[in-house]
Amino acid sequence: QQTLWSRVAVLKSSQSSRSKPANEIKERALKEMDKVGDARRRSDLLSSIEDFLGRGGKGGFVDELIKACNLGANKTKGQTKCKGPLSLSAELRSMERMAPLRNVMVPLQSLLTPCLPSNGRPDERHNPFPAKPVTIKGFGDQIDVLPSLMTPVVVRIHGSDGVEYKFLCKPKDDLRKDSRMMDLNTMINRLLVKDPDARRRNLHI
Repeated sequence: QQTLWSRVAVLKSSQSSRSKPANEIKERALKEMDKVGDARRRSDLLSSIEDFLGRGGKGGFVDELIKACNLGANKTKGQTKCKGPLSLSAELRSMERMAPLRNVMVPLQSLLTPCLPSNGRPDERHNPFPAKPVTIKGFGDQIDVLPSLMTPVVVRIHGSDGVEYKFLCKPKDDLRKDSRMMDLNTMINRLLVKDPDARRRNLHI
């Protein structure tokens, strides 16, 4: 799950120099799954990839997010702004029908950031990610189109933990800068956790 979210930008890139190597790695990984001894584990992994990317790399949840990204630009053509929120059931019915996506986790920073062993030593039994990640239970009907140059949209995701999360979809944008900012925020949060006073005051970004 963590690998899929981190690699989706290159897997779906319009530049073949980026997408081709990424998809070759994906295909090699799929072949390696045949070696997974636990049949249930292998089935869960394949279902996760299929829900995320779709069969043959098309028709999955990621393609629905790409549609959402372009929704703001399509709705504001020839207009200064999009009037009022949009409806998921009207604009992205296929996404609505996908729910629940029990094999697709909500891309929270806390779930994407690995936690290393506290003693700093290698441990094959250590799981760097939560054992039970928050998955997608459903979607909120309201879609907000933000009045900025790229007209990003905000989709609401209902998590399996009962919390509603806002997911920002940005069209035709290079997300590498955003990724570096998230890495910086993660590093700052780790430093704050190590400081007793900051930890007592629950300081975080």
